[in-house]
Amino acid sequence: MFSHLRTGASVETLEKDSENIMELIKARYEEITSTIKVKVDNVPQDVSVTIKSRCSGEFSGGQEVETDSCNNVDLGRTVRFAAEIQARRCLNDTVDHGFTVSPIGLNQTLAVKVETICECPCEQDGHADFEADSPSCSGGNGDNACGVCFCHEGFSGTSCECNDSGQVDEGGQGEDPNGKHVEMMRL
Repeated sequence: MFSHLRTGASVETLEKDSENIMELIKARYEEITSTIKVKVDNVPQDVSVTIKSRCSGEFSGGQEVETDSCNNVDLGRTVRFAAEIQARRCLNDTVDHGFTVSPIGLNQTLAVKVETICECPCEQDGHADFEADSPSCSGGNGDNACGVCFCHEGFSGTSCECNDSGQVDEGGQGEDPNGKHVEMMRL
């Protein structure tokens, strides 16, 4: 019956003589001014949005929790909301992947446009920040792209210093395939 009401609206019962009108207005005003609620609209299918806030004392320890509203907010107090936005896959850049975030009851809207960068140009051979068989990756055991070593097959470690067959670099250090630091002593 009331499904057509605007978000944040409510329905109350007025007595026949309207005697309770001031109580209803006061109660609704206090609820409106003490509750801050954020709504997210038109989120694209391949995007997830999680709203979090620290509602200052409402939740134990003032920890940031997943919530779209804060209750019992004192007049003049600032409440901050954070949105965690995650694309579930690389998005088609020819399609709009936008959505809006709005505080309920205020005539304000934040439009958010989501774009994904699925390949960094510095990961491509020929880019100034790409070095194939880089000396910085244990003498050529990997490619340096964007300042990070991408190890060739059979090598692992931050600088590709470990041969996955169990050998280590000349300094006697390496990392096993599980990422644990290994120091070998040569006898």
